[in-house]
Amino acid sequence: MGHSAAFAALLDESLAVSIDRQAWLQELLGEADWQFDMGQGTLTFTASDGRTLESRCQVLGTESVQSRTWLWGWANEGSAIPAALLQAGNAVRRFGMDSGIPELRERSLSLSTADGHVLAAVAGRLHPCAGYYRAPYEGGAMFVLLTSPTFVEPTPPILVRLTAGWARAIEVAGDQFSDHRRGLAAYARHLGLSHRDEGSSMVVSNADGAAVVSFDAEGRTTGISTTSGV
Repeated sequence: MGHSAAFAALLDESLAVSIDRQAWLQELLGEADWQFDMGQGTLTFTASDGRTLESRCQVLGTESVQSRTWLWGWANEGSAIPAALLQAGNAVRRFGMDSGIPELRERSLSLSTADGHVLAAVAGRLHPCAGYYRAPYEGGAMFVLLTSPTFVEPTPPILVRLTAGWARAIEVAGDQFSDHRRGLAAYARHLGLSHRDEGSSMVVSNADGAAVVSFDAEGRTTGISTTSGV
């Protein structure tokens, strides 16, 4: 994927946080059915056990199966999306224009350049949310950010979460990072943890201990170990 340098750096800072959030949302929602109310700006989930959860949302854009393209919500003139639901997408667009990031300012993109998951991850880095949801429909899917206060990350920033979350991020999207160190540092900051670079490794710590993430000569993650009482 031929990402611009600025987009690649932003993606590095977004991926682990996004994958962490999505894992929690998957645990919370499972295979729930969904219903979108564009007038109210809400997405309602109905779980298999009958539970319902509702979240306010922001429409980011849509993927087309036929054309294999992404269309930003702010560029979708045929769907009459209310302006109130495009605030996040417009903020992302402005950031892209101000920062010179073509992936965030072009109306449409090939999915081979950046798909909805990648763009939603970056949007979640730039706009407050609890994650995103891919709402499939015949011929494509809509991506929204979930923004209700009730959809908040429930786990405190702890080293167990850091080690499990980083391992998951590398397993799921290791080849999408252009710089593992940059991604790990951003994830540590998100969790409220300190970090320091020590050559072939990075130490991420709090008052309870530390996680040491090692890297190979190309800067790719090779292992994670933990200590206590640091």
